Amino acid sequence: MPLIRKGAKLSMGDPIEGQALCLEETITSLDDPTFFSTPETRGTPVYTENFATISGGSFKGLAFQDGTLQNVNAAAATYPKGKWADFTKNGEVWEHSYEWDPWYDQDALLFYAKMLTEDPEPSHAGQPIGVIATSYRFLNDDTAGQRLTFSYRSPLSAEEQQDILFAARKITKQEAKKAVPILFYHALTGVKFATGHSNDTSAKTYIKSVAISGIYGYGKCTVTTTAEGGDYVDIASNYSSASAVSWDKSFNGVNGADAVYYQEFPETPVTYTGGSFGTAGNYPSSFSAAGNKNNLNDADATLTFWFVPQTLTDATQIEIVFEIEVGGKRKEYTRVVKGTDLNNIDWKAGELRTYTLKATEVDVKIEDEVHGFVKDNVVITNTGNVEAFIRAHISANWWGKADGVDGIAMGYKSNDDDTAPLEPIDYVDSWQMVGTTGDNYGGVFTGLPGSAKWVHAKDGYFYYTDPVAPGEPTGSPLFTKYELVTTDHPVPVIWYLSTNNGLVKFDKVHLVMDIPVQAIQAKKNAQGEFVGYKDAWAEAGVTVVTE
Repeated sequence: MPLIRKGAKLSMGDPIEGQALCLEETITSLDDPTFFSTPETRGTPVYTENFATISGGSFKGLAFQDGTLQNVNAAAATYPKGKWADFTKNGEVWEHSYEWDPWYDQDALLFYAKMLTEDPEPSHAGQPIGVIATSYRFLNDDTAGQRLTFSYRSPLSAEEQQDILFAARKITKQEAKKAVPILFYHALTGVKFATGHSNDTSAKTYIKSVAISGIYGYGKCTVTTTAEGGDYVDIASNYSSASAVSWDKSFNGVNGADAVYYQEFPETPVTYTGGSFGTAGNYPSSFSAAGNKNNLNDADATLTFWFVPQTLTDATQIEIVFEIEVGGKRKEYTRVVKGTDLNNIDWKAGELRTYTLKATEVDVKIEDEVHGFVKDNVVITNTGNVEAFIRAHISANWWGKADGVDGIAMGYKSNDDDTAPLEPIDYVDSWQMVGTTGDNYGGVFTGLPGSAKWVHAKDGYFYYTDPVAPGEPTGSPLFTKYELVTTDHPVPVIWYLSTNNGLVKFDKVHLVMDIPVQAIQAKKNAQGEFVGYKDAWAEAGVTVVTE
């Protein structure tokens, strides 16, 4: 099962300075309509800041005749001729001052747009990085629809990388008379790393650098959109970036299989102010300027890489160099998250994954339902932030009220409900389980334990043999149902010997079943394998004997 998923955490090894650490993952969909600030874009980011700031307040567009386009480039565009046109913001819309009406002899045009802050330039080894401008191709046919294709080479450092978005839509002559909404699709996937040092814990973390290897850094992207004409609300439900964008990935040149994508973190994050759609505040004039010497993100001690969307493999490795501060003392450590830890994880277009280094938490909770003398729907969940082994114990007592006090009803049972026993007989003690099927009062369990993954040990605990992921319940319940049929086994009448009042009968006697649960962090050995529940509990001084 994948170790990292939405809301999951990955252990970062043995305790450091007395504090264990984990890498916590959260996922943000950049296609979520809640990010819409205005109808013109499908979401912020283009960075977590806003579109107008990061894009320099513009995007580029061009249009073709509504005909069949077979492998044509920007030079074949009807408007503008041979290049992309800049669209700048005017009030609540982005617009371009046309030299002529491009729709004058056309019923519709195929409009393409790109949201890039700057054109790519040659970089490492003399090869262009980012979107390769000469690779743009535009196609439209009845089978595959309207498409834009381009080649992309990822820069090796996060400070050179940026989110890129594209849009494609047919715009009719009638629509062109008013502001026309368009949808932008994210071509890349964002991978953010957060230091987590702002957490209110005794251990503070500072990421110093991140190096990622064993991933694709080059490929050909195809953006296919099917948004119809109409108001913005009609096209906002169109499919996500991950559906609209496809990639033909490969290892190429300096982005070969051995390429390392690396970034050092600034010691002090930059704090930006302003940056609304009406003012640029003190944001830099271009995205790359924000990343060259300073933090790529806004005052939150994080850095973000933008990659070709892909499924990670066993060859993937993420090396994180970080410092931990405990009691005012800082020390540097290095941890490597291997591909086996990230198996089967998709970094999708239009998603921003944030990995936060933070202190480990181990916790567990149990939920159940009680209906009279029936207990069922028992769910045990790992509420910590690392994978854990879980154990549970079942105990029960008769409870009642006597002398105005609620408590465990331990005492003597009489043969008559209303008459105190003349002498102590049939002493009523705590409830006791009989095997794994019933108890000494006639209550019956169904499905205990719930599966072969629950084992009953000699210490009385039930142990779940598989590690449980953070936020997840055990794969099977501890038991299906417990029921006490009171017609066959009446609730006992219990008396206790009071110092002042002699024998006093308990009122409202009822059975209280407790299921205390405990969790311990599931760790791996040097081979990357879980050591098993017995070894995990042995580290806590517990000897698990199930034979």
